[in-house]
Amino acid sequence: MKKIGLSMIVMLLFLLAYNAGAETKIGLVNLQKALDESIAGKIAVDDMRKIFEAKQKIIENKKSELKQMQQELNSQSSLLSEEAKKEKLNLYQQEMKELQRLVQDSNDEMKRKENELVGKIARELRDVVKRLGKELNYDLILEYQESGVLYKSDIVDITSQVISRYDKEQKAKN
Repeated sequence: MKKIGLSMIVMLLFLLAYNAGAETKIGLVNLQKALDESIAGKIAVDDMRKIFEAKQKIIENKKSELKQMQQELNSQSSLLSEEAKKEKLNLYQQEMKELQRLVQDSNDEMKRKENELVGKIARELRDVVKRLGKELNYDLILEYQESGVLYKSDIVDITSQVISRYDKEQKAKN
């Protein structure tokens, strides 16, 4: 990441030196903010929240079942034969492993879904930035989070324009 930021700064300095006589138009965009504040980004977050809540409900139900099994095992322990105790303990352990697999599978699915949704929107936002850069005659547009920018003037931040354009293009598609 630091190498990318350093190389962007070096390119920026080179561009400024090269165009010393001409006015250089530079913009900054915060893609994370654009992702968070765009309509599609908000819908994606809401979709992820719904999926998470559904998965969480299933996991909580499974935990309740396991707790019930453990309570039964504890309360019946003195009444059961060694073989019956062993059988119930094995069943409990199998259910516990199933819960662990369920949690892991749910986490993996959430990560995949997030990468899918975020990746698609991020690609679309980058395309908007490129088109906006050409239309508004920018010489350079830097990504605020990734470029190592330590200071920026609000004048060069085009994030709100990117969000507005992206939302407009998404509405036109739908």
